[in-house]
Amino acid sequence: MKTLNDSEIAMVAGGTLGDALGTTLTDTLAGLDMGLATILGGVNSTVNALVPAVTSGVTTVADGLLTGLDATTNGVTSLLGDVLKV
Repeated sequence: MKTLNDSEIAMVAGGTLGDALGTTLTDTLAGLDMGLATILGGVNSTVNALVPAVTSGVTTVADGLLTGLDATTNGVTSLLGDVLKV
C-alpha cells in the first residue's frame, strides 16, 4: 500500500478529485431539489384535484340521505295517516 506524500495529498484534496467530488455533490443536491419539487408539485396537484371531488361526493351523499329521509318521513306520515283513519 502506498503512502501519499504532502504534494499528492494536496493534489487529491484540492485538485481533480476534489473538483469531481464538489461537482458530484452539487449535482446531487440539485437533483434532489428538483426531485423534491416534482414530488411536492405532484402532491399539490393530487390534493387540488381530490378536495373538490371529495367535497362533491360528500355533498351528493348528503343530498341522497336527505332525499331518503324526506321519502321515509313522507312514508311514515302517510302510513300513520292511513292507520289513524281506520
